[in-house]
Amino acid sequence: MQMKKNLVTWVILTGLAMGSGVRAAVVDVDAGSKVITLKGRATCLKNGLKEDDYCKTVLIADKGGVPTKYYIVHNEVAKRFHPEVCADTKPAKVTGLVRKVLDRYELTPTRMTLE
Repeated sequence: MQMKKNLVTWVILTGLAMGSGVRAAVVDVDAGSKVITLKGRATCLKNGLKEDDYCKTVLIADKGGVPTKYYIVHNEVAKRFHPEVCADTKPAKVTGLVRKVLDRYELTPTRMTLE
């Protein structure tokens, strides 16, 4: 009976380990992605920019002297940070994975702070 429990536990753990490896590989496949740190002005897509009907954080940072919008992917880090900038634009520093999707930049944050 103990042998069966050990086997089941091993199978479950192996499956979880393989599952996490698959998710990590998906990120690595995207050749246009890289981790960067940006400083700029964080604001709300709905209340600050008036560009949509839903709240989402956008970071406006200079890229080669041109203001560029980085749309923040709504993960746990972004959820906790958004109330800080929903009603007002504030200087911020964001570290995360950036990639270009069609004609805009998406930034998946790992850390967001007010400057």
